Formats: sequence, structure tokens, C-alpha cells
Amino acid sequence: MAFIIGEKILVQGEHCIECTMCVPECPEQAIDDTEMYLDVGGYVSLKGVTISINVEKCTGCGDCIPVCPTSVFSYLNQPNSGGNNNGGGTTGGNQPDEDGQDKDPCLKAAKPSAHATQLSQTDAFNNAFNTIGGMNDGKEHGYVLGSQNGAIVSTDIQHGGPNNMTLNHNFENPVGSIHIHPANDSPPSVGDVYSLINAYNGNNTYSTYYVMNPDGTVYALVVTDPAAMNQFLQNHPYTQIPGYAPNFPPPLFDEWNDFDGSWEMSLSHILDKYDAGMALLKRDHQGNFKKINIDYKKNPDGTITNTKTTCP
Repeated sequence: MAFIIGEKILVQGEHCIECTMCVPECPEQAIDDTEMYLDVGGYVSLKGVTISINVEKCTGCGDCIPVCPTSVFSYLNQPNSGGNNNGGGTTGGNQPDEDGQDKDPCLKAAKPSAHATQLSQTDAFNNAFNTIGGMNDGKEHGYVLGSQNGAIVSTDIQHGGPNNMTLNHNFENPVGSIHIHPANDSPPSVGDVYSLINAYNGNNTYSTYYVMNPDGTVYALVVTDPAAMNQFLQNHPYTQIPGYAPNFPPPLFDEWNDFDGSWEMSLSHILDKYDAGMALLKRDHQGNFKKINIDYKKNPDGTITNTKTTCP
């Protein structure tokens, strides 16, 4: 069921997974999750779930658009190809605009960044963050987050080894995961990149992969362009030694390993340069996730200086 609100926002209710992340974002309280309405009192129910929208209250501000993981909401002049197909593939909630407006890496990462920030403010995320943040045994531990009965919940804690772990779940609508790397200055690994691709292709609501360090630093790998992501996988299939996590194939591995900068800069460089359809974010002191960018400056002697920046 699709309809228009605020004169300029398209609502595709069939994509709704009842995560309720849009509810607190609406300044007009036009989105409700306490009852199921059906064309009563100005409200329209989304596919019979406990999310309903008051068409008369909506002003078209668009605050609901960036926080929805499955692109229920979109502006009328922008295509909406989101939704939960439960079968993976190259369609999903974070598609770029067909007219090329999202060629800028910061623009492409804006919606996934807002979603990562919003998801990190849920009780499920914070309970997971506090639990695994207090474990200092040199091993990886983590949780999968999912939308269930209108709330974000988590699996039980899962345990891995010193350098890798496998995160499992039974959610119909997984939305992300969080795990800890036992060392500081340890952003998402190459194995995490391929794990996110696999998770998203299994269910395209699974678009955010958090990695935290013992000092409280939190990164997020996010899907920005599913089609580009799967093209990257086709062009650069991972290599793997038995017992170890997946890695970039050569010569991509050499470029990542030899990059002049920190590990977070190196990974961001690879994702951007090769149009991987994913972005590396980092949480700032205000709790907002911002994409990591690399500025390249050619020096008079021909060398290149790499500088880390973040999106606004």
C-alpha cells in the first residue's frame, strides 16, 4: 500500500518492519505505534501493523526518511526501492538516486549514518555495548540486533576467538550487529567487510555492522549502495586461509596493508576508491556516526600525504 503524506513524501507501507525508529523523529507526532488504526481519526495503518500515520498532521519535513532502515518513506522526486525481500539480492533500502545526486560519498552515506546513530540510541544496543565493553578477556564477543514486535531487541551474547567470531540469529528482520575487537585502534577488519556483504545479501534489513574497542570507540560499517556492493564482491572475491577470517585478494590486500595511514584510513580508502557500496563510520563525542574520508595531497617531491577527515 503506497500513499502520499505532507504533499511530497511517498509512503510504501509494505516495506515496514515495525522497528518504530521513525516514531520519535516526527516533530508533529504524526506517526503512532501505540494502536492499530484503519482510516480512523485521520490515521492510516501501514499494512495492518502497529504503525500508523496521521496524514493531516504530517507537514512533509522528512525527518522520518533518514532513520528508516527499509525506505518506507522517500521524497516523491526520489525513487524508493527499499523493502525486506528476505532473499537478499541487489535491491534494498539504501539505493543511490538514479539521477546521480548521491555520487558524493558524504551524500551516499548520509542516510545510513543517520540510521546507525538512531539504532545506537536503542536500549538493545546500549545493553550490548555495556556488556561486551566490560569483558576484557582478549576475545571477541557480540550480539545481533533485530526488529521484533515493534521494538529493537538483541540475541543472547555470542562468543568468538581472539581474532574472529561468527554472529548468528533467528530474526525475521535483523537490522545490525555489534561485536568487540579486543585491542584498541582496531576498526572493522576486512573479514567484517565480507561478513556485512553476506549478512545483507541474506536479508536486506541487515545493513549496519558495529565494531567497538575496549576504550569505547565505536565504528560502523554500513551499506550505501547494494548494487555497487555486489559488483565489488564480484570484482574482488575474498581469499581465505582455513581457520582465518576472509581477506582482500591480491593486489587489493597489498594496497590496504601498505596504505600510508591508520587502519581506519586504509579501510575507508579501499571502500571509497573501489566503489564498494559500503562506508566506514565512526561515532563522535556527541554520539553521531560520521563517515571517515581521506584527503589526498600531492607534495612537491611527488609523494602523497593522506589526511583523515569526516563528513559533516
